[in-house]
Amino acid sequence: MRICLVAHGFPPEERTGVEVYTEALAVRFAELGHDVEVFVPCPNPRLADLAMRRVLGRTPGGARYGITRIANNQGPRSPEEALDPPGLAARFGEFLDREHPDVIHFHHVIKLGLGLVEEAAARGIPTAFTAHDYYGLCHRYTLLRPDLTICTKEGDPVACARCDLALSILNEVSGGADYQMGLSPGDLDDATARRLIGTLEGDPVADAGFAATEWSLARERRAKLDERRREVFASFDLRLAPSAFVAERLSRSLGGAEVEHLPNGIDCEDLIGLPPVPVGAKGEPLRVAYLGGLGKQKGVGVLLDAFELFEAQHPGAATLAVHGYSTDAAWVDRLRARADEVGADWHGGFARADLPDILAGVDLIVVPSTWYENYPIVIREALAAGRPVIASRLGALSESVRDGVDGALFEAGSPSDLARVLGEVVEDPDQLRRWAAAIQPVHTMAMQAEELLERYEVLITKGAIARDLAGDLEALPESMRGFVAGLNNYERMPTRELLARVATGLGELGAELGLDAKELGADRVLARAFAGGDAAQDHLRDARREADWLRGSVAAQTESNTELQQKLAWLEEQLAGREAGLAAKDAELAEARGAAAAQAEKATWLEGEVAGRDETIAAKDAALEEQARALAGQTEELAWRKGEQEALTEQVTELGERRAKLEALTAERTAEVAQLERRIAELLASLETSERAHSELEALLHKRLHEVAEVGRLALASQEHVMVRGLAPLFEALDLAAGYGEAPTRTTIEAGFSELLEAVQQGLARLSVLEQELAWRRAEMLGLSGEAARFPLRLFLGSTGLGKRARSWDAGTGGPA
Repeated sequence: MRICLVAHGFPPEERTGVEVYTEALAVRFAELGHDVEVFVPCPNPRLADLAMRRVLGRTPGGARYGITRIANNQGPRSPEEALDPPGLAARFGEFLDREHPDVIHFHHVIKLGLGLVEEAAARGIPTAFTAHDYYGLCHRYTLLRPDLTICTKEGDPVACARCDLALSILNEVSGGADYQMGLSPGDLDDATARRLIGTLEGDPVADAGFAATEWSLARERRAKLDERRREVFASFDLRLAPSAFVAERLSRSLGGAEVEHLPNGIDCEDLIGLPPVPVGAKGEPLRVAYLGGLGKQKGVGVLLDAFELFEAQHPGAATLAVHGYSTDAAWVDRLRARADEVGADWHGGFARADLPDILAGVDLIVVPSTWYENYPIVIREALAAGRPVIASRLGALSESVRDGVDGALFEAGSPSDLARVLGEVVEDPDQLRRWAAAIQPVHTMAMQAEELLERYEVLITKGAIARDLAGDLEALPESMRGFVAGLNNYERMPTRELLARVATGLGELGAELGLDAKELGADRVLARAFAGGDAAQDHLRDARREADWLRGSVAAQTESNTELQQKLAWLEEQLAGREAGLAAKDAELAEARGAAAAQAEKATWLEGEVAGRDETIAAKDAALEEQARALAGQTEELAWRKGEQEALTEQVTELGERRAKLEALTAERTAEVAQLERRIAELLASLETSERAHSELEALLHKRLHEVAEVGRLALASQEHVMVRGLAPLFEALDLAAGYGEAPTRTTIEAGFSELLEAVQQGLARLSVLEQELAWRRAEMLGLSGEAARFPLRLFLGSTGLGKRARSWDAGTGGPA
């Protein structure tokens, strides 16, 4: 099977996860006997831009595989060029026409462009894609914003356009320096930090100073580019993701397109069987290490801060070694200085061959990432070596590390929580042994290769069915089928192999014909020269491409020169015309000067005339000015009178409206007064009745009191009844000694006294009721008296009897004055 692997980098130039994984996969396929070609970008200023060079890689078993590096020396000048670098897709098409792979497995297209996928589709070559990060749904491929915070609006073109504008701000302040994934607002001056945050979270126009048209164009452009990326990623024949976390997000961004969860494999034969982690050795510190890239999103700063906190609580209980590299030189310098501050050992980059020795000297690996990691190979390598892992509780890391089983998870971005977990390991050394014992076998590259080959076979079969090659052969006579099948094979054969077979065949034919061996050798040299990957052919192609570019440049320059010559001829014609016109103008000028002299003489005469007329005009002007002032005064007076007239008209209109309202109010109040008079009359009648009843009750009470006094006098005379004796002080105080005829008997006195007491009680109760009613009547009369005293009732009641009677009530006494 001819397999093409495409990635955005390859060792030894690039040694992070995807690049190392791609190399291991190429080695495994080659050792299984498959023809493998790797296509990767690699800047090379010694080569012309987009020049391709093919070299051979060798596996440990001696197998060979091809590596074609294309020089991408020009960085993108726009988001469009970042998505599709100019000219690169066409060069990949040439590569495909040379190699004729059966299947292409894309591991990344960043730095390469989406056009590569379309070139493969145009040739009917099946394609597979493994999502090692988030490039399928984020043009920054990390789901990190330029301020290094995690994006929460996946697939939103407006949010992505904000990132584009925010990156332009960082480009301005970085002065061309490589700031990698972004910069924290704390690393910027206050004004720039406000612009950055305003762009990402506020109004880019009002808060960051972008033009409204620029913001609108950024949204439109990003929506268009993101839609193109989704369409291309949806066109892959097979989509894979090593973690369920990434598979779910990529599928959602592609409208539910299938994304298979297939874990990545690693080469780990040299890691299995390393000495186990020592447990409980007295006096031996815990050996902690970080291995991997040193980008800002990897969280190495969090680890160094946590180690400082840990050391303060557990002095000398652990050591920390940092192994890794990054092209972000400024950031790496900061990390290295921080490592020196906290006492960590800085080792820098390392080769894969050094990994067994590094892991042999380590007890525990920390992966402190602050972004959504996918499937870190370093975790699999550590687990294969029997080393537990502590990782951030973020993204797909919880799929890689089982918390409390073969490692631990801590709060992402929290140095204090990481220091806590390290402290627990130190306080319980046996915990490390339990974690190591629970580690499960990792997914190996041998397993991965078999899984992928099965899927490649399915894709190739589907592609053949789609092209209906078998059907085409069935339609041919049986005698032609073998010949046509052979032609099909030759057509799909790499140019290099085809020429080699031709040279071999010519050699065999020459030997049969008795030709000179030197001539046969020349044929092989010629075949190698025209085969892909030959240095002479590469230089020839580069020279031809540069010559074509120069021819195009010369043609463009010639065309430009022709245009300039034509423009020069036109300018010369214009100049000649201008000169002729200038001569005519000179003649006109001379004539005009003569006329001007005559006019000057006339002007002198006219000056005298004008002087006299000026005096006359001045006098008339003075008179006119006086008239104008008088007229202005009259005009102002007229305007004032007109204003006064308008004001009077408005007042008359307003008074008419007020009069109409007053008449309506007068009629309404007249009706109210009549009603109030009737009510007052009723109240006065009721009050008079109440007063008469009160007077009668007072007289009756006075009479009854005299009767009581008389009874008391008689009772006092008898002094027989105990009750009467008890009331003696009362009777004496009332001085009830008046005579009332014969002295009553005891029986009569007692009966009369009881009747008198009952009559007194009834009278007192009736008096209380009348007093309450009288108080209510007085309050109501006082209220009516107040109403009668106010306008307009005061106007209508005036000196009438009712009015006088109402005024006779005094608010202070509650009755008539």
